[in-house]
Amino acid sequence: MPSQKSLLFISPSANHSGAEEALIGYMEAALQSNYRPVLVLPNEGWLSEKCKEKRIEYEVVNTIPRPFTYDKWQHLRTWFWNAYRIQKLTHKWNAVAIHSNTSRAAFHGGLGSRMAGVPSIAHVHELIKLPYESKLMALLLRNLVDLTICVSHAVEKKLISLAPYLKGKTKTLYNGTSSDIYNFDVPSNIRKELNIDENTMLFGVVSSLIPMKGQDLLIAAFREVQPVVKNIKLIIVGGVVDGVPEHQQYADMLRSMVYQSNLEKQVLFTGWREDAIKYIQAMDIFAFTPNLPDSLPTVLIHASGLAKPIIACRIGGIPEIITHQKNGILIDVNNKTQLVEAMITLASNPEMRLSFGVQARKQYDRLFTFDVMKTELGSIYNEITCFRSVKK
Repeated sequence: MPSQKSLLFISPSANHSGAEEALIGYMEAALQSNYRPVLVLPNEGWLSEKCKEKRIEYEVVNTIPRPFTYDKWQHLRTWFWNAYRIQKLTHKWNAVAIHSNTSRAAFHGGLGSRMAGVPSIAHVHELIKLPYESKLMALLLRNLVDLTICVSHAVEKKLISLAPYLKGKTKTLYNGTSSDIYNFDVPSNIRKELNIDENTMLFGVVSSLIPMKGQDLLIAAFREVQPVVKNIKLIIVGGVVDGVPEHQQYADMLRSMVYQSNLEKQVLFTGWREDAIKYIQAMDIFAFTPNLPDSLPTVLIHASGLAKPIIACRIGGIPEIITHQKNGILIDVNNKTQLVEAMITLASNPEMRLSFGVQARKQYDRLFTFDVMKTELGSIYNEITCFRSVKK
């Protein structure tokens, strides 16, 4: 048994998305706060490869339900078995707390924590289809979780509105990234790889190809901007979440939109990219247009860290990153007219683009760096493990 105190992290996914990027940051913060992070995940994938790269221990429990499993009975069928496995892993790794990386994962991590006699943290990244919308599930989580960390004030406000008794047991903590990942020794060569010259105005987005991310609105708006602003292109970076047929259908629909509009040379799909940050660096304007609430989009933190002017929808936690007409332009959800106007305005105004980019980086430095997050998260871990000692 390891002598160093460990923190057990529970992830329902090994894929690459904002929640998994954030989780890597949480585990690195734990390590720098003198805890050994140990990850429990349902399968090998991008996340386990990152653990190997960073020498973080991990365990595979293949019965943990995946992120897009909203069927409560599927969670229930594996609930006790997963909790039992988590209890055993808690003792194996001398874990002093369990940190679940979604509210649904907290059912499994929370029950495991109760069986093991250690405190439980739930980290809530979601704003839609929250289990707290069910009174029974909310009460269960109330008894299984000692502290709920919300990635934005929008998430915390939503939770308190659904379960007022959680007030006092929740805390907002913004995800943070290392500023080092935005410091390139040489400029991105993405434009050269894509055969895009430096004089082309490049719009772009990075996101999974799923309906809620709204790439269809961006393509529709680009179709109207393209005749007005000459020499522009759009790159769509992201892939389909595997195992979800509806997402593949959406991706096919996006490509069909481009084909039917004769924009194959102007709109480029790159697929999923490990080096997505380099693609953002190559963009002149970053646009993100979800049609459902997004709690705190990691891609907007990346775009801010890279000092990019941003167009985004006024929904979820996005206004906590983007201040309208200061470091970007906020538009109403599904409002193509506003999106077209914003795209034309920024494309034709280099001074505005520069100003918004500078302010975006200042906002990043103030709120979204790894160091800011690490300090707060380290305090949380110390407090909750002290709480465990007091209870004992």
